[in-house]
Amino acid sequence: MFLNNEIDFSFSSWQNQIVRIAPEYAQRILNERSGRNRQVNEGRVAQYMRDMQSGKFSLSPDPITFDRQGLLRSGQHRLRASVKGQVSFDTRVVVNQSEEVCESLDIGRARRLGDVLEIDGVKYSNESASMVSIIQFIEDDDAGSISTSKYSLQEKREVYARHEASIKAILETNDSSEYVQGIGVAPVTGALAWAYRYYPQETLKFAKQYLTGLMLTEAMPANALRKSMLSMHSRKESSQSHRTNAALHTLSALRAEIEGVSLKKFKVTDVLSSKRKLKPFFLKPRALGRDFLPAFEAGFMQGQVQASI
Repeated sequence: MFLNNEIDFSFSSWQNQIVRIAPEYAQRILNERSGRNRQVNEGRVAQYMRDMQSGKFSLSPDPITFDRQGLLRSGQHRLRASVKGQVSFDTRVVVNQSEEVCESLDIGRARRLGDVLEIDGVKYSNESASMVSIIQFIEDDDAGSISTSKYSLQEKREVYARHEASIKAILETNDSSEYVQGIGVAPVTGALAWAYRYYPQETLKFAKQYLTGLMLTEAMPANALRKSMLSMHSRKESSQSHRTNAALHTLSALRAEIEGVSLKKFKVTDVLSSKRKLKPFFLKPRALGRDFLPAFEAGFMQGQVQASI
């Protein structure tokens, strides 16, 4: 395909065109055709600009993409680099792409679940994506640790769709005016979101007390978990194994809370064994015969004292 100076939007979705994009034209596209795109990464823009200015920016195999409404869906970083560096560049362009194609674009850096959720307007998109990884670890009986690379983007989206209401419910519990570093970490919130489907009221109560510290006594399992997470944060423990143990610790603390017992010393000797002992309790919820959430909410709204931590 010969090189043009402007994009022909009459092309079919399967046709490629090669276009030399001038800075002025790049700015026009950004002004007039901006669509749903992920957040701009200024570091990537700067790198592309330097490559363009030094002549190292070759024709990318990934095209600049427009949807059926003629809106830009991929390529914003290259266009911004052209404007910022005042340099032209050559690129492949495809137009009239379906929504399914636009949602699966992997250009520059592979599109992550957090990017997709952000584009979809999801509040706390990155936190939600991190929680999905925890949920996948719990649901996958063969998973011996939390992994962000084991599952495809489509699999992650399916997990988010199944647990969307639970994820939002847990994230919205942290309405404390004072945010405590190391408390609202994904291994905890993700595990709570998974458990919420089975014990919604009990999990919501536990999450509110854990995240805010209100109506929390020293003997409560939620306080023991809170202390563990604060300790982990102070020691800067954030490895995969620490995150895995934190998720299982959360389920253990929640189970103790539901059973009305104190939390025994938590120690993971074998991840799969620990997970297989914890999961059956949540998968077969018991009728507890009481509804203590309204009473808890009444006390919570009156502003009870925060536990000593």
